[in-house]
Amino acid sequence: MNKHTTLAVILATAGVLSLGATGAVTATPLAPPSTTAPLSSTAAHPRFDRLTDAIAARAGAADIVARSKWVTKAPIDDPAREATVISAAVAAAAAKGISAARATAVFTDQIEASKIVQRALFAYWQANPAAAPTTAPDLAVPRATIDAQSAIIVTELGTTASLSTSPRCLGALTKATQRTIRTAKLDVLHVTAQLRAEKSICQRR
Repeated sequence: MNKHTTLAVILATAGVLSLGATGAVTATPLAPPSTTAPLSSTAAHPRFDRLTDAIAARAGAADIVARSKWVTKAPIDDPAREATVISAAVAAAAAKGISAARATAVFTDQIEASKIVQRALFAYWQANPAAAPTTAPDLAVPRATIDAQSAIIVTELGTTASLSTSPRCLGALTKATQRTIRTAKLDVLHVTAQLRAEKSICQRR
C-alpha cells in the first residue's frame, strides 16, 4: 500500500469518506473543527495546514476552468499551459532551495488533481446536458487563483521541508488534510482531487 492509498484509508476510517448502501462513495460529516484558521508553520515548527489549504483552493479553481473549456470545446489536457505552470514552479522553488525534481513532482500532482475535477464535471455534463454550462467564464479569474495558491504551495514546501522527510509526515499530513476537508467543506470529488494533489508531499529518504 503506497502513501497515497494509506492516506485515503486513514481518511475513510476517520469518517471523511464512507461507502453508501449502493456502494457509492459518499461524504460523511465530521465534528466541527476547533478553528477555521490555518495554524502557522515555521521551519522550526512546520505544519501542513497552509499547504493543504492552498492545495484545496488551487484544485477548486478547476471547476471554473472546466466550465470554460466545456463551452469553448477546449481540451482538458493543455501541454503548453502545463509546461508553463511547471517551469514557473521550478523557478520559484529554486529561489527557496527546493529541487527542480521536487517542484516538478508536486506540481505535476496539482495538474493531475485539476484534471480529475475537470474530467468528472465533463462526464456529468455529458450525462446531464441540461446541467451543462452555456456561458464561458473568464479564465483569467481561476488562473489568478491558481497562480496565487501555487506561490503559497512553493513557500510551504520550503517551510515544511524537514517535516516532509520525517516519519511524522503522513500523520501530520492526514491531520492537516482532515482539517482542510472540514473547513473548506470539500465534496467527494474535491476530496479525491485533494488526495491526488498531495501524493508527493511526504518523501521517502
